[in-house]
Amino acid sequence: TNLDDYSFAHNRVMAYHGPIGILEPLELDDLSSKKVRAVAYFINWRYIFNALLMCYFVFWRYDHITEIVKAVTGWNTSLWELIKVGERISTMTRVFNNREGFTKDDDWLPERFFKPHTSGPLSETKIDPDKLKNAINTYYSMMGWDENGIPTRSKLEELDIDWVVNP
Repeated sequence: TNLDDYSFAHNRVMAYHGPIGILEPLELDDLSSKKVRAVAYFINWRYIFNALLMCYFVFWRYDHITEIVKAVTGWNTSLWELIKVGERISTMTRVFNNREGFTKDDDWLPERFFKPHTSGPLSETKIDPDKLKNAINTYYSMMGWDENGIPTRSKLEELDIDWVVNP
């Protein structure tokens, strides 16, 4: 057990993700709604890194980024507001990709992921296609997208970006 600067009696990696509600490790092959929620938050958070031109290879805690944004812009922002900005970027990206011809089929993995590895620490592991399909549908739902991965009108309005489909 390791107590760190978050006073977490867990490992440092899990303490790092506590501010976004991930309080316990998730199994590698877990495709539950908990894992999907974590992935959605991480994707939205990575869009913030991209927008801020931040390096992925530097260890930035969530509070570091919010403090940097406050210092640079003068905005009194929060972690959740930044994740919402990431969600706006993610959703706008999805609308753009849909417009350019990308579909739900492009969210699927190559066949090799559904076959067991033959060697290494992950030997005999594979992804269950039915669980992946369910995880993708759960992700779409959590993001406010329809069953085809297209952001809904209500989600676009919630994020105040409905102009991306009706300029």
